Amino acid sequence: MKIYKSLALLGILFLTQSSLLSPGETRKDEPKRFFGMSNIFSAIISSPEVLLKKIIKYQYPVSKPDAPVAVQVAGDLCSQEKFFLKNRVNNVQVVLKNEFEIDKPLKVAFCCSGGGNRAMIGTLGFLTGAVKSKVFDATLYVAGLSGATWTIAPLCCLAATGHCENTLDILTDMKLHLFQSLSEEIPFGINGVYPPPLLPLSLSDNFFIEVAKRVAYDQSISLINVFGPLVANYSLELVGDDRLDATWSSIAPSMQSGHMPLPLCASIYETAVRNYEWFEMSPFQAGSV
Repeated sequence: MKIYKSLALLGILFLTQSSLLSPGETRKDEPKRFFGMSNIFSAIISSPEVLLKKIIKYQYPVSKPDAPVAVQVAGDLCSQEKFFLKNRVNNVQVVLKNEFEIDKPLKVAFCCSGGGNRAMIGTLGFLTGAVKSKVFDATLYVAGLSGATWTIAPLCCLAATGHCENTLDILTDMKLHLFQSLSEEIPFGINGVYPPPLLPLSLSDNFFIEVAKRVAYDQSISLINVFGPLVANYSLELVGDDRLDATWSSIAPSMQSGHMPLPLCASIYETAVRNYEWFEMSPFQAGSV
């Protein structure tokens, strides 16, 4: 990394964080801090990249997950999903009998397509109709990719956090928010596809800090790291100010009760031989078979 890039990134970190340590604050587990003052200038000159990474790692150490991380590498379902199915199937069977006079068990799932905002709007309308007709309550899974997940993910996050008492109210709030965003915040589009609005200043800290941490821990950075926060800010706005920190795993306990279909968000990745493979993410696990 060039010196000017290192210093620029360090400047970004200091701009987004008023100080690495509050005035007078000390760390008992590291009394000598990073460097003595006599060595600070020589460290900047000799190895600015190393100094920068040390500062960022010191401020943002690696954290351990609260629960085991499950990665799907086989065809069998994980224990959390099996528990979800047990609860969900019971709920679905009651709806099938009471609303549709169907006694035999049925396995219903929705598969929603991608396509940016058009897919987001289409999925929103489709799920609204499914909820009104009670078909949504008789569904086990809701799967989607790309724009469809921009509806599926906020719907599940809002349901898990108790945004509204019922699913139709959540979808109605999402519809009103989407209309306002498209008509007021986004001034132009191409063939019905609109770009997401820029991040507000209140969330810029999250973005720059995440970029700095990826550099410090030698992780790759691509346009995905820019586009992802823009989409999250736009589609998850109703989740609140911490929307860029929202995770699938945070809604896993709520989803296990089986009160709504299990969301499955899929993407593809390109292999070395130019073939494409599917990668699937649920609140319980991520992986590919």
